[in-house]
Amino acid sequence: MLAERRGNRHHAQLMLTRNLLLLGTALLIFAVGVIKPYYNWDIIGYIASAYYEDGYRGQELSERTYRDVRAAVSKEAFAGMTEGEYIETVYKDPRSLEEQLPFYSIRVVYVELMRALKAAGVGYATGSYLIGAFFAALSVIVLGATMSVAGIPLAGLPVVVVASGFGDLSRLSTPDSLACFFGLWTMYCLLTNRKLVFVLAALLPLMRTDTIVLSAIVMAYTFWKGEKALSTLSFAAAAAVYLLINRSHGNYGWATLFNFVLIKVSPYPAEMAISHRLSDYVLAYRNAYLDLLTDPNFLVLACLLAIYACIVRWSEVKNMAGRDVFFSIPLLLIGARLVLYPAYEQRYFSLPVSLILAGLIGVVSDVLRSPPAAVSAERA
Repeated sequence: MLAERRGNRHHAQLMLTRNLLLLGTALLIFAVGVIKPYYNWDIIGYIASAYYEDGYRGQELSERTYRDVRAAVSKEAFAGMTEGEYIETVYKDPRSLEEQLPFYSIRVVYVELMRALKAAGVGYATGSYLIGAFFAALSVIVLGATMSVAGIPLAGLPVVVVASGFGDLSRLSTPDSLACFFGLWTMYCLLTNRKLVFVLAALLPLMRTDTIVLSAIVMAYTFWKGEKALSTLSFAAAAAVYLLINRSHGNYGWATLFNFVLIKVSPYPAEMAISHRLSDYVLAYRNAYLDLLTDPNFLVLACLLAIYACIVRWSEVKNMAGRDVFFSIPLLLIGARLVLYPAYEQRYFSLPVSLILAGLIGVVSDVLRSPPAAVSAERA
């Protein structure tokens, strides 16, 4: 009886420690975002999109947008947001500002959350990074839950969170943390065999339209696992949401975005000429992949995956639970993203990288806990 009580007390203390670690990490990420927001230039596009939905146009739209930004940032930061050939044109010409909006207004949920906070008395500038901080913290919670279900030690959670860039997500005025949270929630439901995965996969494009890629991969996986009807229906719904958002908000499409970001930026994207020279696209891919191969974060991830491959080869842990959730699907997502849009920014890859790093911790933990004799017997 005494041993049983001690065991229960030890279990309760362990659970308390795990919960405190999870909650503490989430609160720290939230605090970082609230205390030290980046005030990245995208805040202009999202504030303008919110005011556009409020009915403002032209000069009044521009004045309200930049008034909010000026009030939120230092003089030096505001100068950095309004000086330079491209951004100065956006600042001075209301038509140029309006032409930027299809890049931002398609983040429907993020913009509407900003508007909801504004109705509650929180300004658009403040609301933009509060949302980022809040959903970055929630991403920590759902990542911790996913690790717990898979039996991965939560002691590694803070390392995974920091290395995956959750701190940056919390400081950005972008919907990246929102997309990360819903993506991780989708993966959690996939790991735990919950039907909610089909609903979440259908709604992902509302967070960021490019998350249609994750919807496609996850639904292809569930289709392969036998859920053919629900997988087809879910992805059809995701595709319908994706098309509806793009059409209703005047999205310029992949070709314009690719040219705008990777070939030549223009303050008037609605009127920019699309390159028809194959060499421009080849050069864009070449430059992007060269940058990728010299990016420290990517190189570290590549080294860790090489270590994982060696561990799997020599320890025979190929059938680890959740292997597809922690490795196969995240790797497919990274590959698909870099093929469709060869620009490596950590914020776009926080979701797959966090799952891969968590999976690596799980693999190493399993190997360290496996009795040497058992491993030797398996090899024999």
